[in-house]
Amino acid sequence: MRLLWNELASYEGKNRKKWNAFLKLVDLAMETAMLRQLLATGSPAYLTYSYATFLAINSLSCAANILLDQFSALTEVFIDSIFDFSAAVLFPIVALVYSYYNFDFDRAVYLTFLEVLPPGSFERLARTFANPSDIALFRVNFDSLRISSGLDFVLRISMNMAFCYRFKRVVEALIWTRHREYASGLIQRDASQPAQQKPVPKGVATVFLAFSLVVLLCTHKAISDSKAVCSAHPECVVYAHKWKISGEFCPCLILIDVNLSPKTYKEWIDPVDAYPKVKALAASGMLTSLQVINRHLLEWPEELRLCRGLKTVQLIHTNSQSLPVWTKEFKHLETLQIEGKNDDKNLLDLPEDLFSDMPHLTLVHFGIQSNLERIPPFTGVPRLQTLALAWVMRLREIPTFDRVPNLSHIILAVLPALEQIPDMSPLQTVIEFVVYRPSALCCNGFVGTCDLSHSSCRGNLVLKTPAVTCLKNSTDLNLTGTPFLGSTATQDAFKNFAPFVCQESGVDKAVFLDFPTKENVEVCENKPFRQCRALDNSIGICYNTRFQVIMCLTDDSYITLRRVQIEKGIGPKCDPIEEQWLGCASFERTTMRAVYKGELVDGIRQGKGELVFANGDKYEGEFRQGFRHGHGVFTSKHGARVYDGEWRRGEQHGVGKERWLANGDRYEGEYQHDVFHGKGVQTRGSSKNKYDGEFQNGRRHGYGRMEFNGATIANSDTAALKKIIGAAVASTSSQHVSRGLAFYVGTWKDGRMHGEGKYTRADGSFYEGAWRDGLAHGFGKELVMATSEVYEGTWHAGLRHGDGTITRKGNRRKGVWEMGQRIKWTTAEVPLPKN
Repeated sequence: MRLLWNELASYEGKNRKKWNAFLKLVDLAMETAMLRQLLATGSPAYLTYSYATFLAINSLSCAANILLDQFSALTEVFIDSIFDFSAAVLFPIVALVYSYYNFDFDRAVYLTFLEVLPPGSFERLARTFANPSDIALFRVNFDSLRISSGLDFVLRISMNMAFCYRFKRVVEALIWTRHREYASGLIQRDASQPAQQKPVPKGVATVFLAFSLVVLLCTHKAISDSKAVCSAHPECVVYAHKWKISGEFCPCLILIDVNLSPKTYKEWIDPVDAYPKVKALAASGMLTSLQVINRHLLEWPEELRLCRGLKTVQLIHTNSQSLPVWTKEFKHLETLQIEGKNDDKNLLDLPEDLFSDMPHLTLVHFGIQSNLERIPPFTGVPRLQTLALAWVMRLREIPTFDRVPNLSHIILAVLPALEQIPDMSPLQTVIEFVVYRPSALCCNGFVGTCDLSHSSCRGNLVLKTPAVTCLKNSTDLNLTGTPFLGSTATQDAFKNFAPFVCQESGVDKAVFLDFPTKENVEVCENKPFRQCRALDNSIGICYNTRFQVIMCLTDDSYITLRRVQIEKGIGPKCDPIEEQWLGCASFERTTMRAVYKGELVDGIRQGKGELVFANGDKYEGEFRQGFRHGHGVFTSKHGARVYDGEWRRGEQHGVGKERWLANGDRYEGEYQHDVFHGKGVQTRGSSKNKYDGEFQNGRRHGYGRMEFNGATIANSDTAALKKIIGAAVASTSSQHVSRGLAFYVGTWKDGRMHGEGKYTRADGSFYEGAWRDGLAHGFGKELVMATSEVYEGTWHAGLRHGDGTITRKGNRRKGVWEMGQRIKWTTAEVPLPKN
């Protein structure tokens, strides 16, 4: 046996050349298997053709060696080692470089998201910022280098061992050559081969020549045939390259049908139906990734069930109302993300056994689901790492964490009904833990003492959420619940992530929601980063967060975000007209996009003039040092907005008046830096509501009077009130006359009634006292004309709460109230003292 091995492997062996040819066949077999994987995984045509060409050249080199039969042992083994090194080392490097230069990810912009936006924000997830198609193509290239199966392991190890063996042979050849030179007394770098070595039959060369041709032809046919079938489906961004396609079905691997930024409200509420496209591309049964954004997909086609290798399901704003019972069959699923819209067309329920057998699932994300009341138990998802739940309005509890020890990222945003979190002791390492208000567990005593004073605990008519009640003991309802359910691990998690737990979310005090409506979409006219005003007159920015249509968004974080990007000179190029308010180079200095007619001093606009902008806006008035400065009139395109007043360095600043054609709104008063600031009068065109008072940064702030449109309120009859409620109470009754349904006179904060004030209704009923965040809160007095009743006492979140006194028909009685309901009387009824 040793003799046979020496004849094959030693450099002086008779059959060394035949052994080299055999090893070449082994190399070609492994490289062919690698090429087959590239074709099956839909690797980019450029890389696939390159690898096929490399494989063909490798085979041709062997044919040349057989036909010429002139190479030394060292030369032969060195050439073979170069090919092995290229297959095992160089090609993976080429694939990485190709992936890097063909993946567009603006890291500078993404870093501003991390810098400005709070933890748990949608845009902080890198996968939502990058283009889905770019991510898919990068993953295909990158995954081709990973060992994800037994075949991958054997193939990678074998190719590296082949290279190591060839490298060893090179070293041995160098030593052997030097030994022969020393032994013969000659100094030659290329010793001739022993004459007794048997050459490889010339006919074998034809096999290698034919193999080179077949590899190139088969590769080209596979790529061209698949391209011909799949070219009709641009949504299929990655497809397998198969030279024999059955049934003319596109062998689609990754389906991405997305509209990342709808341009109109109609496009938002009535998107394209994706069902036919998903049905057609799932028919091959080869889908591994399904991503649909801003398309209709009310139900999943039955063909999708064939795709047992599905790894990613991402459905955002698709109006999906249910998941089929066979969803559990996707045992290779790694990511499940389903987000709805702020309407009733979202998930109604989830299959009970959805997570019973998904051993590879690492991410679960459900967002904006107003109907979903429960999440199935995590019984078969041991690799789950991320759980993100946002705006799941009816969810009261989360499944136990007993079988998800690897769960490390937990994001719970706006879950108003969530009362508690399961024991976190089974979790090995928690890296991220975020809870956004409103959430019942932040109020009901789960995190400590029950405290219902926060605005998010009082219930919200806009969110349609009831007021929170204190957590009760599960065994004795007369006792309060145990904080953290007695779990020290849960308590430690809340302590360690305290800055990110029970964060303010911006919807705690919401009088309206930042979701697309016809009004807040059309005001933007598909102009990103434009300044806009919300229903409460607060300043907003036109933005399309969470892949929604561009709309007026009042979250200050996004205004700050864009300002930071402009300051750093990153992100989309700023528009000096639309984004002047954010710090973009003032369009007062821009002459390319506007035509000026008027007075000039040293070539700079100075004095009176007219400036007409490219978008149709026009300004007539005074200029100073190139800026609009002094008195002037600004008229937007088609007269949609007209401002007549004072300016300072290009901004509305001083006293002026403004009107909006679309809704009839009007304002007259003081401005500062383009927003209402100081004293002013604002009239809503649609409702005719009128506010006369102080403003700060565009919002009602300070002392003011709000008049709500409606019937006339008559003067209070003081004499009559004395007979009903007594002189002490009647002396404080209203003497105002208003043509509104109701009116409020008092202090304001951030656009809401806050501090001390009096609210009077059309029938003469009123509340006078303390306010907080637009609701009666603290000590106050209420007169109800319908029952001739006066209540004086404490209030909580707009409801009688605590000690109070009722005065009715000349009699007075004290009692105790809880959240609007009288609990008991504490005194008997006594008559009021007579004057």
